Amino acid sequence: MKPSYRHGVPLLLMALVLVTGCTPPLELRGDNRLEGLLPPPTAYPEGFDVDQVRVEELDEGTDNGGYTRVEPEQCGAVLSGGTGWFPEGAEKGAAQIADPLYSSLGSVVYGYVHVSGDFGDTPVEGTGFERLLDSCDQLTAHFHGDSVDGTLVSETSPSLPEGGGMTVLTLSSGEETEKVTRTAWGQVGDVYFVLVAMHTISPADAPVGALSEACRDDVGMECTQAQEEELVAEAIERQAKEFESVLAQAVEGLETVF
Repeated sequence: MKPSYRHGVPLLLMALVLVTGCTPPLELRGDNRLEGLLPPPTAYPEGFDVDQVRVEELDEGTDNGGYTRVEPEQCGAVLSGGTGWFPEGAEKGAAQIADPLYSSLGSVVYGYVHVSGDFGDTPVEGTGFERLLDSCDQLTAHFHGDSVDGTLVSETSPSLPEGGGMTVLTLSSGEETEKVTRTAWGQVGDVYFVLVAMHTISPADAPVGALSEACRDDVGMECTQAQEEELVAEAIERQAKEFESVLAQAVEGLETVF
């Protein structure tokens, strides 16, 4: 049975088309050429359902990712689940989402958007995340009395085009749930792209059989906890490799045209 992860998809993709600085909200329109340049379904991990999204519908921003308060305050955009800003001058776009047909250890939802337009003669500088790395490397989000701690770090990838970038946002809620959001962006030719993956994972998702086997000779909670942490770390590492594969194919697809 397919899990219901799509409730998070609008938040994921609407965050990709926030306003540029203080300019009016972008009014993107669909474009056949850009739709043809979207990554094929085979670019995503096996077992993912890939659907195209109308960019005309992605014109509403979201604040703070649904949290009531974020510290530091300027880090609310980071929690929207997306990138921050598209370049000024973006006019046309195409977007898609990909989510798993079946549940596994944690849930992953991908969002990909690319745009074109009059960006000027200089390469696009990057997303809003790039400007928030210094002030939002450590943050706390509050929601109805509960809070989660977060870290935002910059990472590199051999698949990124020159001038591109990548960040990883990790939110931890005690020992219960961890959400890792990977965001990569860059420009190839006249196309600026953003790829996002939101990975929500909990130790409770760990297979009982795997835990029982690993802790057969040690029935204490310490063994179970250690195995849960190891399984979660392995799932995060696996998703990072899958993200790299999707990114590589998305960029390669653009580079074959330009």
